[in-house]
Amino acid sequence: MRFFVEHPLTKKVAIVTVVKLLGLLALWWLFFSGPSDRDLTPDQVGNAILHPLTPKTTSQHSHEEEK
Repeated sequence: MRFFVEHPLTKKVAIVTVVKLLGLLALWWLFFSGPSDRDLTPDQVGNAILHPLTPKTTSQHSHEEEK
């Protein structure tokens, strides 16, 4: 403990390091701790990720509105 009193920068670096490690652990726990639904197949995961990227066909809807 005497080392921290003599070198205040060491105490600050240690505190910042602990806070960063806690932040990394929190991020890991939130995003990488495991899938929430273990029954998903790889195809279902791919469809869930890529589905919003598929273009919607708006031409059919605009022709129906014009009629």
